[in-house]
Amino acid sequence: RLAPLYDIASVLPYDDIDIRKAKLAMKIGDEYRLHHVGAAEWRKLAAAVKIDADAVIGRIRNMAAQLPDLLADEVSRAHQEGLTSPVIGRLQPRLSARATKLSAI
Repeated sequence: RLAPLYDIASVLPYDDIDIRKAKLAMKIGDEYRLHHVGAAEWRKLAAAVKIDADAVIGRIRNMAAQLPDLLADEVSRAHQEGLTSPVIGRLQPRLSARATKLSAI
């Protein structure tokens, strides 16, 4: 709800972008590099905006746990509606992998 649209636009389907070097437009905690954002950075952000850090971490874990199944449903729906872009095939496993990583924070 707080992220600008350009921070949620995914770089994941693009093979020429090294995700380990990808930077966000706005920092999370003290970190702009997406690959380095973990629980400590989310806790710093929560403290900075005066919200409960455990609630933030819990919400991230919850969304990350749900994402692979929800994504599979949406990909299936997209295929049924005739949307067959190769970006979908690249994006789905990469988003699922990111979700798995986030669910472990």
